Amino acid sequence: MNRRRPSLELAEQVAGKIGLSFSASRKEAVATAIERVMVRRRIGEGRSLLDRLGLDEYLTDDVISAVTVAETHFFRGPEQFELIRQTILPELLRRRSGGLLCGSGASAVRRVRNPIPLPFSAKRRAS
Repeated sequence: MNRRRPSLELAEQVAGKIGLSFSASRKEAVATAIERVMVRRRIGEGRSLLDRLGLDEYLTDDVISAVTVAETHFFRGPEQFELIRQTILPELLRRRSGGLLCGSGASAVRRVRNPIPLPFSAKRRAS
């Protein structure tokens, strides 16, 4: 069966129906993902897909899963924690203390010199 890819217009309509928006650079990928869902579910027309979205919970979940990223790598790798511990937190503490070496400023400076320990080493790799 020779099917053509759903149009970018259909991708926009589907996104609107499920409450999402995508940048112009992602619309082609969204259209491709919608095509895969339609083939897998044997939905021949875009209008049929639009009519069923929201009414068929499993189809709606399938489309949402297909057009969104289900995984984020931010805050998962030890390198990100190390960056936060060694660079970001000390800079935030420095700004908060205003460079003062008295009162809470001294405490902030001590924490900058001895960054907050984390429960694992950045050298350990996530499994």
